[in-house]
Amino acid sequence: MAASINPRAVFTGGNRGGREGGEGGKPPDAAQIRRREQEKEQRRVAAQRVVRSAAGVSRAEALRIGLDQRSTYTVLDFLRSEDILGPATSADAAPVKHQGPSMPLNAGHRIADMPPAFVNEDALAEAFGLPARGAGGVDGDEDRDNLSKLAARMDSFAQRALLYNKPSKAPGRAPRVLSSLLVDDAMYVQRFATQDERGEEATLTLRMTLEERLAPNYKSATVFEQWVVHSVTGEPAEDAHLPSEPHARVAPEAVVAAQLDALKWGDSERCRRFASPRNVASSVDASVFREMLDTPAYAPLSDPEGTCEVSRCVQLGSDSFAAVVTCRSWNHGGGRATYTSWNVKGKGAPPPRYFVWLLTRQPGSGSASATDLAAAAALGGEPGSLVLSKCPNVDVSGCWLTDAVMPARPQDLKKFGV
Repeated sequence: MAASINPRAVFTGGNRGGREGGEGGKPPDAAQIRRREQEKEQRRVAAQRVVRSAAGVSRAEALRIGLDQRSTYTVLDFLRSEDILGPATSADAAPVKHQGPSMPLNAGHRIADMPPAFVNEDALAEAFGLPARGAGGVDGDEDRDNLSKLAARMDSFAQRALLYNKPSKAPGRAPRVLSSLLVDDAMYVQRFATQDERGEEATLTLRMTLEERLAPNYKSATVFEQWVVHSVTGEPAEDAHLPSEPHARVAPEAVVAAQLDALKWGDSERCRRFASPRNVASSVDASVFREMLDTPAYAPLSDPEGTCEVSRCVQLGSDSFAAVVTCRSWNHGGGRATYTSWNVKGKGAPPPRYFVWLLTRQPGSGSASATDLAAAAALGGEPGSLVLSKCPNVDVSGCWLTDAVMPARPQDLKKFGV
């Protein structure tokens, strides 16, 4: 009679050729087990990075859409925990370990923050349609505070493109992602090109950091990961060069750079092309303008051997902008002989001289708001300022042009954080 087979019998000689067995059907040794665990961990980490990268792309798009819709919920949702709750420090200001909800996953290798940007709270609130402080109650004041905190993490380029203005809705001009990169497990970077409704072009770099947060889940809470804004910085469009004449797509930062370059090389006519038409009544001819540049107050700007660089860019409103320029030069005016007498070896570095550039976007494709005009008047009404004269016959509708250049006052430097 044939022997019966017990269906519950188990083969104990190893898994022939299986993943759990060793070579020749033998059980895996310790080295094989470690190698398999490492491979498993590598696959887990790779899958996690793919998920986090995809979430970063989605969150970046959600940020652009939410700000375009002027959503105060989006502003709050993208704030870092330390912006909402304050930095995690003990009573003696010594750093303590993050615990509980909203714990940054990059706490072990803290990423340096950019210096807080200048924020004009009233102008931002006007752009988002928020009521005046005190008029909207506690919720309205919180919305204004949150908006200011998010704006402090954006430079002038980003504030102008994302908060004060809206992206163009024209075909082919919507924000376009240039690159995306998951730098490490807790930092995501995306570069995208944008153009606002009035034609200005810029390339923005969005950096987001990963935090753990709590979400309500029936009678308990669920921990989830969330990308939040670390910083947003901008620069002129990738194909942009120093402009030679006004154009609506040229950023105010580029206008200041173009005028500084023109002054350094003695091209006063190119500098005057970017002057605001609102100063036609105070305009002077080219020869008088060159004489003004050679006065002691403004001689450092046109010194070919000096250095002038932009120290701070400030977005005062949707259509007003200011830049603080630091110049170092031994040229104190009075011609070449005076310059030579001051430029003596052994004097060391020349002391810094500070100037304020004030620009406004010309009406046409957009009109300046009351807040913009008030901000411009606060900086542009100083007596003795070098008012740049009229532009040539060029359509300057929607262009950023310079209203005035003046030596910076101490209160200006303090206000702008220089």
